[in-house]
Amino acid sequence: LTESYAPAEKAKTQGMNDVLVFTVMCISSFSAGAMVNSRGWEWMNIDALPFLAVVASLVIWLAMLRRRAAGTAA
Repeated sequence: LTESYAPAEKAKTQGMNDVLVFTVMCISSFSAGAMVNSRGWEWMNIDALPFLAVVASLVIWLAMLRRRAAGTAA
């Protein structure tokens, strides 16, 4: 993340990223607890499957882009 910004912006950008990450983690923890309490582990795992599929698709897409970029650079 910090490689994308000018040196003067790196600390502020990293700080904002950390705030966003930990805020999402906090919200996720509380909502996961509520979901387990109301629906149980099985439904929580089933509800996570679409998110896992999206992340897996994006990782594969990124790997293909990097492989293609490495092939053109060589």
